[in-house]
Amino acid sequence: MNQDVTRRETEAASTPLLRKELLGKGMVALGVAVWIPYLAAVFSESHPPIAPFLALHLTLVLGGVRVKRTGSGGIPPRRGARYRVGTMLVVAGVLVWAPYLYNKYILHDPLVITPFLVSHLSGVVLGGFLRLSDGSKEKSNLGIANERND
Repeated sequence: MNQDVTRRETEAASTPLLRKELLGKGMVALGVAVWIPYLAAVFSESHPPIAPFLALHLTLVLGGVRVKRTGSGGIPPRRGARYRVGTMLVVAGVLVWAPYLYNKYILHDPLVITPFLVSHLSGVVLGGFLRLSDGSKEKSNLGIANERND
């Protein structure tokens, strides 16, 4: 009986956390999907301004990551080497924009964005896949609590 009560309490507590995690994942997906209409407009010979798309992308992706982190519970799961390498690739993929912005806006050099975009996407996509495929990552922090209570 006591285990059943504890399990129900854990499941009730997990519902808001799962909602936050799902909301965070949805925000990240929408932040990435922002580029679909932008690229469609670029390929159709229309050249829309990039600033609103970039602002929306950054707001949704960064906000989604933050919401997802707050929804993951209090106990940090153990991470494997694949996850750590993935994180480094994501950080490197984002930091690719630092030299681009410096050269373009501080030094006023005419730059082609393509190599920076390819580097960014390579780091973020490959790093994201490595982070998701890390087998040592536990399913959820609440799953740990369930195992301890069984």
